[in-house]
Amino acid sequence: MNSPKTYSRTICIPAHNESKTIYSVVRALQEAIDSRSDFDCDVMVVDDRSSDQTGMIAAETGATVVSTESLCRKFGGSSGKGDAIYASLVSCRTDLMAWVDGDLAQMDAERVLHMFDPLEKDSRIQLVKGSFQRWSNGSVGEEGRVTALTARPLLELLHPTFNSLSQPLSGLFAARRSVVGNLWLDFDYGVDIGIALDIFQMYGSKSITEVDLGPISHRQRPLSQLAITALQVARAIVSRAGISNSVISDFEFRRSPALGRFSSNALSHS
Repeated sequence: MNSPKTYSRTICIPAHNESKTIYSVVRALQEAIDSRSDFDCDVMVVDDRSSDQTGMIAAETGATVVSTESLCRKFGGSSGKGDAIYASLVSCRTDLMAWVDGDLAQMDAERVLHMFDPLEKDSRIQLVKGSFQRWSNGSVGEEGRVTALTARPLLELLHPTFNSLSQPLSGLFAARRSVVGNLWLDFDYGVDIGIALDIFQMYGSKSITEVDLGPISHRQRPLSQLAITALQVARAIVSRAGISNSVISDFEFRRSPALGRFSSNALSHS
């Protein structure tokens, strides 16, 4: 009888100026990993050009710290959520990878580890999105504003067969590195929905599933920042519907696949 396949794993935390929360996020994940004797998993923080002490604080936990600054020096481009994910793909060699937001004030780290389970149990699964209840002021809050006002209407209009995920913009997800590393990734906040749409179009609806992560509390961002996020999310959704013009180009805002250009050395924090 064949023994089950053993997978290597990494949890990556893209972080920009998250000095207030990065220590607790990393330590919660490390403690959850250490509590499971049969679960090997690395933790990596991708410091996206922080102007505070995010990288230094993350390094104090013992986590691997890499920098988008090094990525941009090697490959060009600018900082952004997508570039942070790209940097993690370039720097990592494990079979399975998960991404967790660096601004989480509350999360169940043990549940986060369960995002790997569907990938290990079913070879058809390529992407696992974390679903959660948005926790605000001691109670369950409303759906995220960008999700409700931008993503859902556009997905319903342009990708109606896809619009079934409870958290389509969730920044907590796990995937096979061999799959995500061969996608053209958006530089910015369009990357999360872009990955989901690309995998849906390439592998079909049964390739994506969700895992309930329970209540999660994010840092609340002002509307001025959310407007930029909404534009980037809209661009990612619209461009994958085959619509392009001088503002929206299929590949102008994306990087070529990471697995075609990774180096043997991780990008060091600087």
